[in-house]
Amino acid sequence: MKDVSKNTTNTEGQVKVSIIIANYNYCHYLNRSIRSAFIQNYPVDNYEIIVVDDSSSDWSREIIDSYGRMIKAIYLKKNTGLATARNRAIKSARGKYLLFLDADDYLNRDIVFIESTFLDLNPKWDAIACDYYYIDDNEQIIGRNSCLKNPIACGIMFLKDKLIDIGMYDEEFRVHEDKDLQIRFTEKYTIHHIELPLYRYRQHSRSLSNNERDSKYFIEKLKTKHNLKSSLNYNKKKHILSSSL
Repeated sequence: MKDVSKNTTNTEGQVKVSIIIANYNYCHYLNRSIRSAFIQNYPVDNYEIIVVDDSSSDWSREIIDSYGRMIKAIYLKKNTGLATARNRAIKSARGKYLLFLDADDYLNRDIVFIESTFLDLNPKWDAIACDYYYIDDNEQIIGRNSCLKNPIACGIMFLKDKLIDIGMYDEEFRVHEDKDLQIRFTEKYTIHHIELPLYRYRQHSRSLSNNERDSKYFIEKLKTKHNLKSSLNYNKKKHILSSSL
């Protein structure tokens, strides 16, 4: 059976930006994430919101359906992992630029305007990454981090054609798919770092990034794939990656 996709009302032509929200069993945070995409200081007819649900078993579908045709909803029939879910959304996106948002996080209302304007005015850059705040379940700021020193998967706006050119996400990675993508992306293209905390990164016990069950396996897989034979080489590669941001 094919995956189910619903389109937004604006179904013709290209928009400037596609905001892609990947969700798996985050119904308690999903509304906040979607709302942050809706309230952007950016022309509403020039961006779209895509929510891809990776076969959630909670109330996520009811929440997504409540937005009707205001968003593009993609429902995967089985849980395939974040890399596959994001690739499905990338293929469906109509935007020139892609901005990724996890369903348990949310955006500053100026991120789309600032990052898209930067890319419009600086065609030599292929993506832009911003700093981020750590927040708790009460949305209180508990810290700030730099995407230069500690890069994350989201809050980065990519040119869609560049992501497609490098083959998008490697669907063999269930964990650290973002590290693999950024290594491959920065080998060919450039990511600029802007020192503005435009992303809100939620820390909680159910955070996918806190799940270390498969972390070691996929770190080894990452090192093997990119010929990072020692921890020293891996650290050098991370430094190269971070410096590009």
